[in-house]
Amino acid sequence: MSTNLPPSVAAVLDKADCSGAVSEEFISEVERRNELALPDEYRAFLLRYGAALLQGLEVYGLVPSAVEGEPPCWNDVRALLRNSGLPSHLVPISDDGCDFSFYLSSSWSELRTAAFPN
Repeated sequence: MSTNLPPSVAAVLDKADCSGAVSEEFISEVERRNELALPDEYRAFLLRYGAALLQGLEVYGLVPSAVEGEPPCWNDVRALLRNSGLPSHLVPISDDGCDFSFYLSSSWSELRTAAFPN
């Protein structure tokens, strides 16, 4: 995958507090286990930043280095996927702290078709 984030987005995220890059293998395993095909731009975000805290905004990600028993600094989408009660193709990525949550749409069938064409 060679998708890059737009330079304006990367410039903002470069100033954020981030959990750290996640490997392609880790992302692929999360997709496989959750039957998701994450959008390319979100995968690029995960590969470079992992998860991010900005002033007034959190972008959920994947945080494999979380320490059990300690409060998390970032929301890991794996826990949110298990507890959302929403359709499985919706991936939570942020909320406004009040009434609104933000999601990405993913499709496992698109991933299966790309990985295992007929």
